Amino acid sequence: MTATVDHIHELRRLLPPNARPHDTQRITADLARALERGWTVAQLARECSRDLASTANAPAVVAWRIHQAADREPPTAPAKVRQPLCGRCEDGFLVDPTTKLPIRRCDCRKAAP
Repeated sequence: MTATVDHIHELRRLLPPNARPHDTQRITADLARALERGWTVAQLARECSRDLASTANAPAVVAWRIHQAADREPPTAPAKVRQPLCGRCEDGFLVDPTTKLPIRRCDCRKAAP
């Protein structure tokens, strides 16, 4: 239990001051479950502190996000970055010069998901 208490204190330190949840049994249990699923404290802090500016009750949102993290795997890799377009196409499609309508997907995007 001491490791979890240390983790929640570290998480509170990484979060914005107005978004720090109180140490409750539920948050402590959810944090322990999230850590068991492979989340790090830094990952949880990033996940919990995103888009809090317009939130009326930031600590409640952070508590809910910790609860949600306890039930899912942590992100494993950053989002894929698409390759740059080839320069012959518009947004990955070859365009008919007369109608300006897409004809077909460009070869530079066929391999992309």
